Amino acid sequence: MRKNNGFTLIETIVYIALLSLLLGGVLTVSYDLIESSSKQSQSIAVDEELNFLSRKIDWILIGVSNINTPSTSLASSTLSVRKYNSSQNPLTLHLQDGLLVFSRGNMKPVPLNDELVKIDSISFSYIPPVMSGSPAGVLVVLQIGNRFITTTYYVR
Repeated sequence: MRKNNGFTLIETIVYIALLSLLLGGVLTVSYDLIESSSKQSQSIAVDEELNFLSRKIDWILIGVSNINTPSTSLASSTLSVRKYNSSQNPLTLHLQDGLLVFSRGNMKPVPLNDELVKIDSISFSYIPPVMSGSPAGVLVVLQIGNRFITTTYYVR
């Protein structure tokens, strides 16, 4: 009588096939989890960048005495304002190679956003006063990827 001490060739091939299917499934699920985590991280970075830039534009427009650019009825990718009681006038924002660049007076321009999050477009539109004594304003439209922020600021 012959004693069977091992696996047959067919059994070995079946086990290898089952193991490869199992490993293939695990690798696919792992890849999908890593990819979705990366997309979520990028989405969070864009949201944080939009929030920061919105607050920075708000800060620039607080205490403004004069809006230099954009001029009346024109939209521009540059915002230039003068603030009350500031020795570093004018304050300027402009878009350069996907970066929103801020400068004060004669100081060196500084990019406000991260190089990893590029701004697709920004538009500043002058809003004239509705009646005598009412404030002028600036409409800001900022786009990063498929996200937009549209905000209106009034000079007080």
